Amino acid sequence: EQKTSSVENYLPELLAHSKALSEKYSIRLNENKSEGNSAITSWGQFRVFLFNDVGFYGGAGIAHERIAKSLKLYGVEIQCVSVSDIWSDEKHFIDLNALREKLEQFNPDLVICGNIHGIKDNHLEILSILSNSRPCWFVVHDYWITNGSDPYPSLDAKKPLSNINQDSSEWISAVNEIANLSLLPNSKYCKETLSLCEFERIISSDFHLSLDTTLTEMKCLTMELLTKGPLNKKVRIALGSVGLLEERKGAYVLLEALELMPENILKNIRFDSYGYNPLEKINEFCEYKHHGFLGQEEVRELLKTSDIYVNTSKVETFGQTSLESIDFGMICLSNENGGSSEMIIDGNNSFAFAMTGKSLSLSLTKIVDSLLKESILLDCQNKLARSLSVSIFFS
Repeated sequence: EQKTSSVENYLPELLAHSKALSEKYSIRLNENKSEGNSAITSWGQFRVFLFNDVGFYGGAGIAHERIAKSLKLYGVEIQCVSVSDIWSDEKHFIDLNALREKLEQFNPDLVICGNIHGIKDNHLEILSILSNSRPCWFVVHDYWITNGSDPYPSLDAKKPLSNINQDSSEWISAVNEIANLSLLPNSKYCKETLSLCEFERIISSDFHLSLDTTLTEMKCLTMELLTKGPLNKKVRIALGSVGLLEERKGAYVLLEALELMPENILKNIRFDSYGYNPLEKINEFCEYKHHGFLGQEEVRELLKTSDIYVNTSKVETFGQTSLESIDFGMICLSNENGGSSEMIIDGNNSFAFAMTGKSLSLSLTKIVDSLLKESILLDCQNKLARSLSVSIFFS
């Protein structure tokens, strides 16, 4: 007898709700009331063009791919286009005419733009082309859009724009002048920062990512096994970033923490890192292996065999790596760096630490000691902690 068991039971309420929303937001509905109910739009008729600089590389590129996958779950027709598929410190050139042709051929209803600061120049013109005759959502993965040159003007998470250049007001005005262009922040923290910049069109929406449901079952099984029997192995700690040596990633705090940790803890841990840069100094304290740059499937395999994830970033607008670790049932230990704070519930699904070697050392020592003694530290261990993250951030 449930309402959703038949169309006749739920359709009247659905249409009434649709009408109420259309009146509230002044949206014109198709008034066709035939048996086919053509007033309900098919997602399969919707076309989305996704554009960014280097495809699915780097944190923003991985998020870009996840947005595409989320749209595909709804049957949306999508086309992903990037200027290059090579990760490089060099800026990439763009053929603007080729971009125009791609848009004309696909004729999208919506454009979603990811990072474009890997492109050498023409940034405002690129945004104008993408926004021509159609809505364009620029996904704000960092704060480049506030100044046009620097993704993170400041490494102070509480004042991420404190060192913004003086030409930023002119840049923001130029962005505001591009019709049909809206900003889609990837966290509440990011949205609050953008609101201080007087951008005219900021989308108020939760940021959702796709999730592989088959992999979910594998993860849950793995997490159950991790809680049974003695821990006959070293505690494995994962670190992940495209560039671990970048100052913003704060790896120096981890090295300071390792210097303070007791020997009986160090001999029972192993660090695994992935990304372009190894942290060779870790070898001076404990077992360490650097795996280089890994694809998403390889990252998953590494996380499935790890116990703890450490995030030492000074500032992040979102922090996908923290969410990934929670999703895999790992104990996430993260600095309160802005975006990550929205998913870190200290002592509940993860742990937070102050950005000092001493704080990280104390937290890491306590967690490792607990795992070695097989005691549970978190109120919501494994499955429930993972469910918290998924229900909030994944769709």
